[in-house]
Amino acid sequence: MSKHLCYLWTGDSLTEGYGDSLTISCQGIPGRFLMASINTAGTPTMMHVNAGVSGRLVPQYIDVAQSIIEADPTKYSAVVVSIWSPNIPQGEQPGWWPTQPENLAAMVAALTAFEAWLLERSIVFIPAFVAGSPFEMGSVRRAALQEHIDACYVKWPWLLNLNTPVQDPAITDGPYVVSTYCDDATHVNSTGLDLQYSYASTRLMPAFQQAVEFYGFVEP
Repeated sequence: MSKHLCYLWTGDSLTEGYGDSLTISCQGIPGRFLMASINTAGTPTMMHVNAGVSGRLVPQYIDVAQSIIEADPTKYSAVVVSIWSPNIPQGEQPGWWPTQPENLAAMVAALTAFEAWLLERSIVFIPAFVAGSPFEMGSVRRAALQEHIDACYVKWPWLLNLNTPVQDPAITDGPYVVSTYCDDATHVNSTGLDLQYSYASTRLMPAFQQAVEFYGFVEP
């Protein structure tokens, strides 16, 4: 791995930064990483590309990332990919929910296949749980989601849980609860994204290094 360190972030609107008040082309957590890396000459010392797309499901935003990588195969050294999307496919029957066991299993299968695809290209796979706060779902669905997160931790111990800094102790099982970090009951606002970035900024490089060691890559 002799590439200049460049991260590609892929996910849905939660990764994209929907709900952010920053009026720049790259929003959310990736945009904050990019801005923080700009030196006195105005040049970023580490690249972060935001490929989050609102409304996409896990296989769909993985497809987006693959298309971007295929357009420039030597550019990216790591991909940060969201392990979860709350989006519901168009045309699904009432009662369909992402936390149903078969749907969570499909997400893990897509992530595992993407991991293998990246390894063939010597690109580090960094899974992340990027979520809104509070998460508007009942306790049973939250329990299923937590099981998904825990299973991903076992499979990928370097997983970044970017929901941790914005968890609200006052969260309830009712829908559309609004907290300090969320204005629409789904997406993290700028205040929450600042917290998520601060949390991630001390954990992304260790996660990258842990993955490099796990995969047996030579560090850049």
